[in-house]
Amino acid sequence: GPLRLSPHDIEDSLVLFLESAIFTVLKVREVYPSYAFTRCLLFGRHAWWCTDPEVEAYVMGLCDSLRLAIARKRIRRIVMMLSPGADSASSRQAGDRFVVEFAPESTPCEEPV
Repeated sequence: GPLRLSPHDIEDSLVLFLESAIFTVLKVREVYPSYAFTRCLLFGRHAWWCTDPEVEAYVMGLCDSLRLAIARKRIRRIVMMLSPGADSASSRQAGDRFVVEFAPESTPCEEPV
């Protein structure tokens, strides 16, 4: 049958996914230098992770502060806005927005027949 996860496991996974999604945006949009990121495996897929201690602590703290709201299903979406880069080499554009949307409650998976 389908994998059964505890609510705590699901919350941990969502927080970890959110952290990685933010790090990926920061890397791809060149908010920080590329040497501040490393590739890692997350949920069996390659993902970006920030190795700068201050950035990592900030993002992890931000995501952890959302844990209770995520557990209570009070967050529908998270919007990350980026301002244009100060240097002309930046790939950021004015008003870049990245959205992580949490799906509404769905019905449980049925057991295979």
